[in-house]
Amino acid sequence: MLNYILAVVLLTAEPGSVEFNQQLGKMTALSFPVISLPLMFVLTADLFYVFRGIKRLTGMPLEEILNVETEKK
Repeated sequence: MLNYILAVVLLTAEPGSVEFNQQLGKMTALSFPVISLPLMFVLTADLFYVFRGIKRLTGMPLEEILNVETEKK
């Protein structure tokens, strides 16, 4: 959906023209911050939500769920 909106906003020139190719390059350059960064934040929030649910259901600490070995002094 974000890529479609980006294309509708940026691609205004006639296909096949030099101006269209420049607009397409700009759209490609903007696709990372417009699409990937929000997606990264949403997936990170989802991961926190899943781990919080696992901790709540099992009653185990995160280190035990992930099987992380901690050094004891």
